[in-house]
Amino acid sequence: MSYKYKDALKFLNSFINHEKNFNIPYKDFSLKKVKDFFKLAGVDLYAKNIIHIAGTKGKGSTAVFLANILSASGYKTGLYTSPHLLDIRERMQVLNKGKAVCISRKKFTDIIFELKKIMRDKKKKPTYFEFLTAIAMKFFEFEKVDFIVLETGMGGRLDATNVFYPVLAIITNIGLDHLAVLGKTLPEIAHEKAGIIKRKIPVISAKQKSSVIEVIKSRTIVKKSFLMIGGKDFKFNVKPEKYGKSLVLIKMRDCELIIKLGDNGLFQAENVSLAVCALEYLIKEKKIIKKLEYQRGIDSAYIPGRFNVLSKDPLIIVDGAHNPMAFKALSATIKQYFPLKKIILIFAASKDKDILGMFNKIKPYKLILTRTANSRAAEVEYMADLVSFKDPVVASSVKDALPIALNMYNKDALILFAGSMFLAGEALKEINKWQKR
Repeated sequence: MSYKYKDALKFLNSFINHEKNFNIPYKDFSLKKVKDFFKLAGVDLYAKNIIHIAGTKGKGSTAVFLANILSASGYKTGLYTSPHLLDIRERMQVLNKGKAVCISRKKFTDIIFELKKIMRDKKKKPTYFEFLTAIAMKFFEFEKVDFIVLETGMGGRLDATNVFYPVLAIITNIGLDHLAVLGKTLPEIAHEKAGIIKRKIPVISAKQKSSVIEVIKSRTIVKKSFLMIGGKDFKFNVKPEKYGKSLVLIKMRDCELIIKLGDNGLFQAENVSLAVCALEYLIKEKKIIKKLEYQRGIDSAYIPGRFNVLSKDPLIIVDGAHNPMAFKALSATIKQYFPLKKIILIFAASKDKDILGMFNKIKPYKLILTRTANSRAAEVEYMADLVSFKDPVVASSVKDALPIALNMYNKDALILFAGSMFLAGEALKEINKWQKR
């Protein structure tokens, strides 16, 4: 029987999707349930050469850099990230010889209906993300990849990706996000993120606040894991150039590297340094990698929704920043590259996010409040009352917001879409349509 892609999507969307509506307490998640489902589905929990990444900010970008460097160096690499911006298949890609290819519609459909056949117990039905993780791992097994780069969905300790046994774990910047789910303090959130640390698995961490480092160190001591920390065991310096480009000097214990970064923003320097440090460790300590083509891999890495300068006249930037930490980095990047520009901010956010915390990190000249199609999106009236901005403009959709911003634009300004990855996805779609007119 030939199955259709639309039927596969319909079946996939029948699962509980916490990206749209988080209606099950996080504590009720069960890795045992995930393991049981994966075993039934024939997913290999001991798949070779997995690099596992958790964190609040930068984990997706770090994953993309890792996968592209490995691919450019001759290693066929599976990449699993979330959320997607335009197409669900973006989440699972295979990179080979510097080229990234999403799972095909046919393969995506075939795996979904293959998994459907084994789902006998509806009471133990996986979540949307758990099911997607199974699809990705089956796809990577079929493609016989050399490495797999896995980004956690949320948290880490109870995340579906945490049932696997990696060769190395990476923890990017940890900040306050998903407060209603992961905890209201940095140590509580760090506890969830550090849950990916497993026995004797090396850990590379970004530079963190002292309360976060204490949690990570404690976990590595219990698990007898080797730990490298940004700012101590490896460092980076960055020199900004025009339109988001920069030079990054990465210093480790026994080597230095100079990396050129494209239009992904000043804040990507730290994510690149994490990726490089992790791979250098695998070369020198694990000896499972030979020489790597760092610059070639980074040049081929495209990270949608991360400080994308999509037009220079008018100057339009799309960024998926969706928490105060990311907005702080975004604001610093804009001040560095476009210090004299006034910001026309198109803002939308999920209702469970720290909206005021994000908004307070940036100083817009004009504000357009809108909402995405996602069911978790905050209403514009609620945001208008919260941020107390004088005379914000309200747009019912991202599609309506773009022409409003273009009418406001002048040569002294820039148009910025920020507040949500869902906003970034819709913005990319609308800007692409506008550019084709």
